[in-house]
Amino acid sequence: PVIGMLGLIEDIEHITTQWFKDEGEVIFLLGENDEQIGASEYLHTIYKQTRGEVPELDLELEHGLQKVLLAAITKGLVKSAHDCSEGGLAIALAEGCISNMDNQVGASVDVADDIRADCLLFGETQSRVVISCKIEDVRAVKEHFDNEGVPCTQIGVVGGQSLKINNLVDAGLDQLSDAYFNAMTRFMEKVG
Repeated sequence: PVIGMLGLIEDIEHITTQWFKDEGEVIFLLGENDEQIGASEYLHTIYKQTRGEVPELDLELEHGLQKVLLAAITKGLVKSAHDCSEGGLAIALAEGCISNMDNQVGASVDVADDIRADCLLFGETQSRVVISCKIEDVRAVKEHFDNEGVPCTQIGVVGGQSLKINNLVDAGLDQLSDAYFNAMTRFMEKVG
């Protein structure tokens, strides 16, 4: 099946990209991590397995999170926003660092790690978004999401030339970019 979608952007000023913009931005995680690794890209890629329960999606929770996030964007509080979907939190953070090839910037992240490391990094728990904001907007961002009942946890800061996540990941932007942007070329050379 093929699904097509079309959206209407009422104000071009509200377009929010997934990449981090400037050193010193503060990074938040909206939603909560859970030990849900079933049917993940991680299991498929690393272990060559497609198994386990697909993470549950609470449509009301997702709708609420997206509505509150859109309101924060409209208020000008959010500089970047990227969902944690295929690949999980680590991939969302990596893409935030490298997806703007003209201005790549690293990040240092410290996330509560009371779940297994692989689930923390690569679990695909639904209804999670990584956002960033200016340091002067931290309080307003926290209050905005707290007032609406959306879990909002400050997890890091943008800056440097690498992505650091707890003591689990320390990868340079060059290494991440090479892996991300040259993966298809390498794959085609291997099979061709």
